[in-house]
Amino acid sequence: MAINCKENQHRQPDWLTEELRKAQLDNEVMFARKPCIYKVPQHLREADKKSYTPSVVSMGPYHFHNRHLHPMERHKWRAFYQTINRHKHDFKLYLDAIKDLEAKARGSYEGEINLNSDDFVKMMVLDGCFILELFRGMKDGFDTLGYSEGDPVFSICGSLDFIRRDMIKLENQIPLFILDALIALQSPVRDTHYLVKMAISFFAPLIPTDEPVDKGADFTHLDPQSHHCLQLFRENLVSKGLIAPKPAKKLWKRRLSINVVGKPTTQVIYCVSQLTEGGVRFRM
Repeated sequence: MAINCKENQHRQPDWLTEELRKAQLDNEVMFARKPCIYKVPQHLREADKKSYTPSVVSMGPYHFHNRHLHPMERHKWRAFYQTINRHKHDFKLYLDAIKDLEAKARGSYEGEINLNSDDFVKMMVLDGCFILELFRGMKDGFDTLGYSEGDPVFSICGSLDFIRRDMIKLENQIPLFILDALIALQSPVRDTHYLVKMAISFFAPLIPTDEPVDKGADFTHLDPQSHHCLQLFRENLVSKGLIAPKPAKKLWKRRLSINVVGKPTTQVIYCVSQLTEGGVRFRM
């Protein structure tokens, strides 16, 4: 049987065909997904692991399997129990509501999430109810929600400060639309900024200002469609003038100028006036 050498010569290798097929699928997935919760680049993590790794609680899938965070899982179940018991709800109501949002929630994260559907939905429900219990507890009092004084988690003492800090770490977020969906099951009629107000009040102790959070507070400028708690926290800092929305152009020009060929490239510390132009605020 004669072999067409010319045709065989131009035939694409099977391994190349498979790699191109995977690349096409990856591109299609990237267009379909709308990630807003990203992983910290490895070179940044290696420089300061503690700044990017939660210390007591995992929110979302990135640190879900970290063993040192597992003790907090039982407190998430406590929060879920208190929630459904208080509202006389069946637990399946919550699972079904979040199941409908599973694809959208998965698409909010960078890369594939190695959790099956049941585990992912359960994680979103538990994390969401846990967050809302903390928000409501700070707003209305944990005792009104059924928690005892001196509770190790659901009180103003204990590990609350550590939890609060963990909840504004980049990799430790869940989409705000998950919280909105859970709130809708509990309070069908509410202010559109209800979640925003609770979140900002909860994170107020982390804001470097002596001004009370509710003093003349106007939350209407904060987007109720924000992606996650960290974005809300940042927007609030920007609105208070504590950080700049983006570095001043003059500062960026100075940064770029030090990388020009033939000029020094080791300048990493700026003077006070440069930092002020870049949005840094100093307190005396």
